[in-house]
Amino acid sequence: MKRLWWHGTTTKCARVILREGFRKGTYYAAQLEDALKFGGPHVFTVAFSVNSRAGAWQVCLDNKLPPEAIVGYRIYHVEQKFYNAEKIDKRFNGWRDGEMACCEQAAIRGKGVKG
Repeated sequence: MKRLWWHGTTTKCARVILREGFRKGTYYAAQLEDALKFGGPHVFTVAFSVNSRAGAWQVCLDNKLPPEAIVGYRIYHVEQKFYNAEKIDKRFNGWRDGEMACCEQAAIRGKGVKG
């Protein structure tokens, strides 16, 4: 069964993707927020089937996807209204940087952000 996946990237890479499609080994996120956080503001929506473990937040394809596989392309301009890093630091004191990124994602998804 096909489902939607998102790929965030830069302006320069977006131009290449529109012209040539996605290269082998490209990562796709199951959630838009993850594509924005780890990729960039140029977000492509693609639909494909993949055998991945249930709940996987991202997948990596071993094959190319042509430009025709793109079902959507959008540029996001994020304006952060509120972010309380001090509260996050106190709550998650001692976490490594990679683990802190997960906390920041939670903030982006609505916990600690007012819009």
